[in-house]
Amino acid sequence: MKTTAKNTGVKLATAILLTSTFIASSARAELVLDEAASTSEKAAFNQAIDYLSKSSVAREVLQTLHRSTNVYKVVIGARPILSTDEEPGNVYDPATRTVYWIPTYGFQWVTGFNKWQRITPALGLIHELGHAFHQETDPVRHEKDCQDKMLTWDNREEKRTIQEIENEVAKTLNESLRRQHHYTTMKENSGIGFYHTASATTVQAANGTFARLDI
Repeated sequence: MKTTAKNTGVKLATAILLTSTFIASSARAELVLDEAASTSEKAAFNQAIDYLSKSSVAREVLQTLHRSTNVYKVVIGARPILSTDEEPGNVYDPATRTVYWIPTYGFQWVTGFNKWQRITPALGLIHELGHAFHQETDPVRHEKDCQDKMLTWDNREEKRTIQEIENEVAKTLNESLRRQHHYTTMKENSGIGFYHTASATTVQAANGTFARLDI
């Protein structure tokens, strides 16, 4: 997910090893945390997994990654920015099989008739794990789709992940559906982009404001 890049000011690098065990429709997260992990960060991740597991599509993604012989990590916080061109926020790094996820970053955009749409941080998590799922199940196609640039979608991998995973999970959870990946605006203070949520599984804004993060 993308917005304009400035300084995030968010905490970096709390690693969570994704080793969740799923039984029927419920999830029991077995996590290996590094020493920097806080109780609240672990709780936010567990809350997101429980919420997402209401969706059969999300369960398939999570179960596939759990069964893999590869290691997939979720890091709580933004990826350290290596260049001024890189945009902060949720992201999947295929080179290290690592998801960087911020559990209080919701995403909002506006559709026709000035109607605001918002998705939870948890949906952002399954979006990034969806990229991992595609790399796990078909690495050749994943790499090819990442290189196939598309207007408004950025690339074919983003389009596929949104249409086949994110939106399918969103339907089950009654969240908004995205029709593109990269939302742009000509207005400086449009409000489109990331904003702080009260928790990982709600679109309710923290502190009662939907102000876009200055990132």
